[in-house]
Amino acid sequence: MKHLLLTLALFGASLVSAQELVYQDSEGVIRYTADKSEVAVFGANYCLPSASDYRAADKVAPTLAEKKRMIDIDMAHFARMGFRALRLSFWGDWENSDKEGNLVDNEHLDLLDYLIWRASERGILMLFSPTVAHAAWWPDGDRNLDGFTAHYGKESLTFDKEAIRAQQNYMTQFLNYRNRYTGHRYKEEPHIIAVEILNEPARVMGRNDELRRYINTMTETIRATGCRKIVAYNISENFYMAPALRNSKAQCATYGWYPTQLNHGETLKGNFLPYVNDYAPMKTVDIGPRSKMVYEFDAPDLTCSYMYPAQVREFREGGVQWAAMFSYDMIGTAPWNLGWQTHLLNMVYTPKKAVSAMIAVKAMEALPRGKDWGVYPANSQFGPVTVDWKADRSTYYDGVTLLYSNSLPKEFELNSSTLRHIAGVGSSALVACEGNRIYFLDRKAEEEWDLELYPAIHQVDDPFKWPSIDRRVFTLDAGAYRFVCTLPGLQIDKELAPGRYRLSKRGVEPIGEVVYSVSHERIFDPKRDYPTLLFTRGGFFSPSFDSRPSETGNLKLYTEDLSEKEEYWFPADITAQHYIGDRLKRGAKPRSILLRVRALTPTTEHMRLLLSEDDFAAWGVTVAIKEEGQTIEIPTTAFHKDRAPQLPQDWPGISPYYRPDFGGRGTEVDWTAVENIYFSLRGNDFSDRGTTPKGIEVERVELRY
Repeated sequence: MKHLLLTLALFGASLVSAQELVYQDSEGVIRYTADKSEVAVFGANYCLPSASDYRAADKVAPTLAEKKRMIDIDMAHFARMGFRALRLSFWGDWENSDKEGNLVDNEHLDLLDYLIWRASERGILMLFSPTVAHAAWWPDGDRNLDGFTAHYGKESLTFDKEAIRAQQNYMTQFLNYRNRYTGHRYKEEPHIIAVEILNEPARVMGRNDELRRYINTMTETIRATGCRKIVAYNISENFYMAPALRNSKAQCATYGWYPTQLNHGETLKGNFLPYVNDYAPMKTVDIGPRSKMVYEFDAPDLTCSYMYPAQVREFREGGVQWAAMFSYDMIGTAPWNLGWQTHLLNMVYTPKKAVSAMIAVKAMEALPRGKDWGVYPANSQFGPVTVDWKADRSTYYDGVTLLYSNSLPKEFELNSSTLRHIAGVGSSALVACEGNRIYFLDRKAEEEWDLELYPAIHQVDDPFKWPSIDRRVFTLDAGAYRFVCTLPGLQIDKELAPGRYRLSKRGVEPIGEVVYSVSHERIFDPKRDYPTLLFTRGGFFSPSFDSRPSETGNLKLYTEDLSEKEEYWFPADITAQHYIGDRLKRGAKPRSILLRVRALTPTTEHMRLLLSEDDFAAWGVTVAIKEEGQTIEIPTTAFHKDRAPQLPQDWPGISPYYRPDFGGRGTEVDWTAVENIYFSLRGNDFSDRGTTPKGIEVERVELRY
């Protein structure tokens, strides 16, 4: 009788939620409202708005606008790979709340709003997980966060009355909060299809009655807002709590799976297909008539391209309808794998893994829910999918679509006449693409195809070592490589650089560009570059100054008095010079310089930023600064003809202080000739003529292309 009442309750909820994009039927199956077909979608977690990913993004995209641009690129790549699932893992319980659970608006929430908007535009179905519980400051953040989770441990979040009240308050305010970009309240966002009560709750044994009450309390709180999304609760942290979930009002169970554990600090090697032979609890643990979602999964510390489809095979066998790997690497941070040390997936920088993720998308759609594909090694072939650890390859082929993560053997039979979509890395009987790069071919008409071609990628270090902005893992090669294809009516053999092309009997026609990077270059990092800096000489040559690194390791220039004095040989100027010629993308013109700087005294209201070319032409711009740290974006068009010091200065001071201009007749900076960047304070630049203390602290400088 209890199970009957529960089924009726769930069915009643599903009738109400029929106004949503999806609903859950009486058997626990998620269906599209429009046509009642089953949902079967694959995608990823994407964490830029908060915690460690936010801080990683900030290293390469310090402004809000730049972070939004990164979201734009990543969501476009999501769509290109066919991703239809996105988990919104949001550390708002740390960064966007107070102890009582009141919602706090800030940049994190702005970015979450923006992400939801951009994902919704692409029809991506989202699981909203606003309470992560795990520390938002890991591994390098502010430990003084004041969100409610900072005051309560994991177990308290489930059983402590005050902690539960804070969660109720937080969840209520969040669901009633209105997205600044879509205009929808979160409870109304069409593409948010489910709300997860709590990420990875405490593993507590023997308290199932209390746990059931907690689940019901939070479910009722969600429903009290008018929200009709599917309510989900995690089971894979503790399968022994199944009775509590089975007898609760929650509609969905969420699962996680990391078969190769986490954080090994290096790439694992070998055959890992046996590790994903079976996810038994997903099939054997009774949760009643509930849907199943995989909130997180990955094959950590692996660069191979056969694991994702094999894991999806087990998910579909266990009845899963929605799955998201953890965690997609942002386009700006992927070259260093800055986001999460043990995870790595990006469409551009890990092309083979990206194709395997695309195959996982197709496997999710193609494999019947609940079908058993046997045991290893027989389950290496399942429907239109094949995984092969020796070849480091996964393949999808259904006659219409061909996807392969590594070169196919020549004997792989293909019918080119029926194909409409091809994507891969390497070669097949129809396409040979040189360079480690991903390509997409889409048939537009008879004997006419559109090609998207991304850059070649070179791995230069182990991606699973401790992440650092000073340790690049991948380099990007945007040069032209040979591309050959033999398709009906087409024979193409040409060296092609990244871009979009129309292939036809007319040949190869460029039709646009592909976006493959947040293009930047850090040209000054004091922790890296301090030993190579050149400084003006203080004492009787010019004012004495302190150039020792700051307490945080940044560049510091400080002087008590910057005014002119009769005894100085040279002007009242203090300057640090750094050679950047070897860091520039020669031939590419940056659009702006990003300067992170602060004033060390109230009267240091500005500084000069200077560039010099190999013919001694110098360019400068005056930058307004404050005592609070600022990230200042300076258009490269703002630079004008100026004077830069000639450093190092000679002995005994015969040479002029400022570099003579031996050429430099251009009207703008010639970036093919730039050698040095300078940070200068000049006494004559200030209204007090430099008589009060002056100083700057420079944290970094980046070029934006």
